[in-house]
Amino acid sequence: KDITSTILKLTGGKGTKYFIDCVGGRPAGQVMQALQKHPYVIVYGMMGSDDTPISNYHMLFKRIRIQGYHVITWAGEHPDRVGPVGTQVTDMVLKGQLDTRVQETYALNDFHRAFKEQMGNDKGRRGKIMFDMDKNRAV
Repeated sequence: KDITSTILKLTGGKGTKYFIDCVGGRPAGQVMQALQKHPYVIVYGMMGSDDTPISNYHMLFKRIRIQGYHVITWAGEHPDRVGPVGTQVTDMVLKGQLDTRVQETYALNDFHRAFKEQMGNDKGRRGKIMFDMDKNRAV
């Protein structure tokens, strides 16, 4: 899919003002092309294997503001806030307000297939690759 044209279509040609990215790579670069002027971009992950291509033109003329966020770094800088935020996120998960898509679940003894799926399927990924520790306990 062409992410840029999809965003522009959904926003009536205006583009988006905010972008939160956990993947990077070419898809993130396509979103960058659909940003409004003076957008905010938060990058908090690197699930994709490639760096995000960012056009100098878009950086200069759209004045893109990009902020990196790494939870471990944040926790070290704000130890007083870790407990309350963790409690809030846990409550949201339990209430069904946060959800994580799982693409595939593997038994631990099938780790070769799981790693192959994780490392080789960036383009078609629909969710996380997980291990079920109760599957096939006897190896």
